[in-house]
Amino acid sequence: EDMHKLKSNQRDKVKQFIACTNTGEKTAIYCLQQNDWKLDIASDNYFQNPEAYNRETRVTVDKKKLEHLYNKFRDPNELDKITAEGVMKLLDDLGLSPESRLVLILAWKFKAAVQCEFTKEEFMVGMTELGCDNLEKLQNKLPSLENELRDDVKFKDFYHFTFNYARNPGQKGLDLDLAIAYWNITLEGRFIFLDLWCKFLKEHHKKSIPKDTWNLLLDFATTINEDLSNYDEEGAWPVLIDDFVEYGRNLAKMSSERSDLPDSSHGTSV
Repeated sequence: EDMHKLKSNQRDKVKQFIACTNTGEKTAIYCLQQNDWKLDIASDNYFQNPEAYNRETRVTVDKKKLEHLYNKFRDPNELDKITAEGVMKLLDDLGLSPESRLVLILAWKFKAAVQCEFTKEEFMVGMTELGCDNLEKLQNKLPSLENELRDDVKFKDFYHFTFNYARNPGQKGLDLDLAIAYWNITLEGRFIFLDLWCKFLKEHHKKSIPKDTWNLLLDFATTINEDLSNYDEEGAWPVLIDDFVEYGRNLAKMSSERSDLPDSSHGTSV
């Protein structure tokens, strides 16, 4: 179907779909048609399985351009990788701060094995899969990558990836300060107790975080209610999460006991 054959409200939806998913017109129209023109359902389904809806001819990247781009950032001494200095230059050219969540999303898309570096293969394959052979195309692509994380399955994959990426090679667990930094990047807006969890760890844990705890925290974050009342002590939660729930409940109890006390701030007249 062509755009001009559509009703005006359908055309609006196509434009909104493209803005949200960064796809082409053909894909947008096809995906909306398949989902009864319901924009939110169509975009969610698209993110779950972009290949099923793709109606564009596959974007071919210019391998020579891509090679040239890679050479701009690669390490002068280690020709098969972009090391920290090159990565910083790349982020700078993209206008991204190293703390930005988009940097982590890019690493996830490149399937990067180690923090602050991309092998030639990771970079070339990652850019090819994204259909980008210059930085402008990559910059335009970034917002739609963030949108992909609205899909729970993709987000879980991104979250699990982060542990392995952030961990120092050769270590089993993730250093606490790194874990806290990456939790703040990944779980912001998704975990109501994020600040309290980080405070609890700094005060009571002070050790590295095992993979099991990292992975299960996502399940905890997505299921727990705001007064911790639906926590299942019999569930197979790591001890650290058990301890946190106890800590949180004690704090809540103390603050409610304080608010039950007579208000002594005004002083009493004798």
